[in-house]
Amino acid sequence: MQMRATVLIFLTPLAVAAQTAPTFRTSESALRQAQTATQRQDSTPSINARAGSKEAAPELYQGESADVGPQLILVEKQRRLWFEAGVDTQYYYTSNLFLTEKERIDTDKGPTESGILLTTAQFAIAPEAFLIGPGEYSIRAGYRHQTYLYGLEKTSSKLDDFDFDVSSTYLNHRYRLPSGFAFSLGSEYNRFLSHDAAWREFYAEFALTWGVEKSFGFGENHQVVLAYYGMNHFTHTDPTPTTNVNDRIDSILSLSWSWQFYPRVLLQPFYRIQQVHYWRSNDRDDLINTMGVSIAWYPTDAVSVRLFTSYELRESDDEFVDDYHKLDAGGGLSLNFRF
Repeated sequence: MQMRATVLIFLTPLAVAAQTAPTFRTSESALRQAQTATQRQDSTPSINARAGSKEAAPELYQGESADVGPQLILVEKQRRLWFEAGVDTQYYYTSNLFLTEKERIDTDKGPTESGILLTTAQFAIAPEAFLIGPGEYSIRAGYRHQTYLYGLEKTSSKLDDFDFDVSSTYLNHRYRLPSGFAFSLGSEYNRFLSHDAAWREFYAEFALTWGVEKSFGFGENHQVVLAYYGMNHFTHTDPTPTTNVNDRIDSILSLSWSWQFYPRVLLQPFYRIQQVHYWRSNDRDDLINTMGVSIAWYPTDAVSVRLFTSYELRESDDEFVDDYHKLDAGGGLSLNFRF
């Protein structure tokens, strides 16, 4: 069983009203939705079949190995793989679409609830890891495109006015040691596009990422991953007056446990704490706590089906920024191929 854990994007939101360009609040909501979804996809464990090894042949009679030595079956080594491609679809419910604080809302309805349909397609140049010194080095460079559709279960809500796409290019380096430590360094460029007639860009960012992970294996079916991830966002937000108000640094600590309790079925509870420092916005600091669990079934190495739920709370030291809590729950289907 092989696991992987990874990184991602975040922010905050006003009241829902039909409009042609996203407000600051809806922009922040879009950013948080995108970061949460990417974290959810990247932290999903994967099961990969081992290949290209020599396996010991079973003895024909007791003591055969002592008579003639161990006999080996040569398993044909697969050709080297250089690329990966995948599509992912999630449909989930969120209890607080625009990340609002209930006490600040002048209505009895409370925060806005919605269903969200998220579709992701990506392609990457991702050669298999190769040895450098005591560890394995890998590199991934690719393009990812995501589409977020709101309120499909109730079109009269006009939440589809806030539908958006995210276009991303990324580069990531990773070095993994036999001790279970892994180090990563990367960059990505993200563009957020509204679904208006002009497909207007309402937010863009260049981000530098880094991370350290430590994996602990317990038997064949359990793995615990303790990780730290950092991300420095250099941003541009439309409309003005302050285009770089969302420049910030994320510092994330996460703890996850993956348990294969049945063949090709994995359970993964997790806890994540994220400190967000807005270094251009009056030194604003947010603290986000997220806890949740997912269960994934892998009918083949290329296909996964999963259910997930998470609960999130944010506290900010800026009195004009909402402290909120929200519940997400849903399911997803992924197809991933290497070639």
